Amino acid sequence: MSYWRGEAIVRLLAAAVVTFAIGIGCAEKGDVPDVAAGREPGDRVLQAVALAQQSGQYAMAGAMIDSLAARFPMSARVAFLRGAQYDLTGFEDKAIAEYEKARDIDDTFAGAWHNLGSAFARQRQYGQALTAFQKAAALEPTAGAYQGVGNTWFELGEADSAVAALRKAIELDPSSVPVRLSLASIYRSKGETESEREVLAPCAAVSFDTECARDYSQVLLREGKAPAALDSLSKLVVERPWDKQVYFAYARSLDATGRRREAQSARERFAEIEAVDKEIFRMRERIALNPESLRDRFELADLYRKVGRPLDAVNTLEAALVLAPGNLHIRNNIGLLLLDSEQPEAAAIVFRQIMAIDSSFTPAYQNLERARKAAMATDGSRVR
Repeated sequence: MSYWRGEAIVRLLAAAVVTFAIGIGCAEKGDVPDVAAGREPGDRVLQAVALAQQSGQYAMAGAMIDSLAARFPMSARVAFLRGAQYDLTGFEDKAIAEYEKARDIDDTFAGAWHNLGSAFARQRQYGQALTAFQKAAALEPTAGAYQGVGNTWFELGEADSAVAALRKAIELDPSSVPVRLSLASIYRSKGETESEREVLAPCAAVSFDTECARDYSQVLLREGKAPAALDSLSKLVVERPWDKQVYFAYARSLDATGRRREAQSARERFAEIEAVDKEIFRMRERIALNPESLRDRFELADLYRKVGRPLDAVNTLEAALVLAPGNLHIRNNIGLLLLDSEQPEAAAIVFRQIMAIDSSFTPAYQNLERARKAAMATDGSRVR
């Protein structure tokens, strides 16, 4: 099961900001931290930090959190944001400590319990993860909380309990694609193809839910419906060129429809991606053991770039920038990756920031001109 940082952190950061005035979870109005008394910062500053984290500006977010922590040392929300900061930048042990601090300050804070569960689960501490997710679900019965409960039950070998929790999650939010993917994977492991199809069908037709469409295509293949699967997979190899599972299913569908040569090419692409994915996994494990290593983060970013995942590479370098905020080469590489991902306006902002820091950094001027030309070529807009 996947316990993705983004879903747990970004969703709950938004919840922390949006529902701050009434508290997170099932707290009564009187249980809300007293902002006026100076125990918690206001909504706007919390939102600014959350937005900086969501957009990958980890260095900026870190500086803001440091300032808030000095002013609000007993703030559960600030501790939560610092935990999210550590989580997003690969410092899991420190993240757990901050989530525990947030929980200890305010044990009705569902967001802290949820993220604590995610962090424990990624460290394979499933007993502690289950306790945390169950507490989050009791405080705030959301699809995300019940997904955490279900995923953890499955890891503990309790498939029936996992299915029950994930069914509850779908009841709470029928549109949640991550929940449907989790439940479908359990049915797949049990060989219950019909149930898997039933779970995936509602989201497979939605164009932006390409991961759901991928898994649904694999169901069609198992049911002997190769032409229908091939139609979907032909689009997915364009939308998800880095996804080895797409190429694996694509090769099978091509084989089943007699297109042997194309199938061989798809298998070769699958092998290429799989080799890089193994290196990505190895490098992420190294970073988990030594999160201070800039070299490992550079190598991970380069691996993401090679496999066609420039935005993952950007996030990796943004995390590296927290460790070395004065390193202009990191900033420059972030700008180049944004150019590669067809975001010339965002790239131009990065290059201008470099120029403001050090006007003698020549590559920034050259790359800013590239960004301007790219923006003109794509939509005719002018980047200053």
